[in-house]
Amino acid sequence: MKIKTFPVYFVLCFFMFAPLSCKKTPDTSMFKEGDIVFQNKKSKEMDLLTFISGSKYNNVGILFCIKGKWYVLEAVQPVQLSPVSAWIKEGEESVYEVMRLKDLKELTTPDALEKMDSLRKEFMGKSLDSGFEWSDKNMYPAELVWKIYKRAFAIELSEPSALADFDLSAPGVRQLTEKTYGKKVPLYEDIITNNSIYNSSLLESVTIQ
Repeated sequence: MKIKTFPVYFVLCFFMFAPLSCKKTPDTSMFKEGDIVFQNKKSKEMDLLTFISGSKYNNVGILFCIKGKWYVLEAVQPVQLSPVSAWIKEGEESVYEVMRLKDLKELTTPDALEKMDSLRKEFMGKSLDSGFEWSDKNMYPAELVWKIYKRAFAIELSEPSALADFDLSAPGVRQLTEKTYGKKVPLYEDIITNNSIYNSSLLESVTIQ
């Protein structure tokens, strides 16, 4: 009996591409408008606020459903909506965590959600704020999320802190501080970190994927 054989390159192709076909598509059925999503973006260098706060994640954004499709509003260059599938792939090992307001029903009124969407449009296109200034001219990730929640839902996810609240004496921190600000460091300007939002008492973790 003649045994059928397969060319070697077919076998190689199977093992090369089989893992890709097994990748799960995001389960968007559990998403809700305004959910906060965290990830460690592969392309993002360690920034000063992530480093000094010991944050678990280096990127944070807000979920929006637009015409039946899910997007993440994030402060990259510039502030933009990223399709959720593409956003997830930008994270290390495609891992992300979804967090949600504990008092979701009480706070996410139709008026509040409309205000949130209005703020999304207002902040779209702003440049990434690498200097972490407390103004609306430019935006960094945690600031974008915090300000939208403050203005849409009239809540503060966390209390603003300042650079002076952290230990800036370590060699690695000092180098990042000088890289970010030069010699003139705004020690007492308000800042928001990913870590402070992640640890907010107003939020609860919905899922880690």
